[in-house]
Amino acid sequence: MLIGLSPLWGFQTLIVIFLAVLFKLNKTIAFAFSNVSFAPFIPFVLFISLKIGHWVLGTEFNFTFEEAGANFEVIKHLKSYIIGSITLSLIGSFTAGICGYIILNIFDRKKIALKNG
Repeated sequence: MLIGLSPLWGFQTLIVIFLAVLFKLNKTIAFAFSNVSFAPFIPFVLFISLKIGHWVLGTEFNFTFEEAGANFEVIKHLKSYIIGSITLSLIGSFTAGICGYIILNIFDRKKIALKNG
């Protein structure tokens, strides 16, 4: 999830598969969670990254989609996007990790209760 939301467009799959092999992780699960930014969600990920980036930097958020399409003024918001994207990826991966830990602990306790009962 960390790699999937980070600003590494085009290299996410390569990085995730490499890290899964390096750390001996499940490659299928790693690949699935790296694709959280597939085509229908990209505008939302970009918008949320920009919004978080402007909030972290303390600047005013005055970006519109018309401005991006007509004048291609995205370059002046690049710093906000990169900082926001890294922040979003850290928050998203931390949240997914905590949720996964809680869910797996709930299922594991049921399994232990059945073995001991």
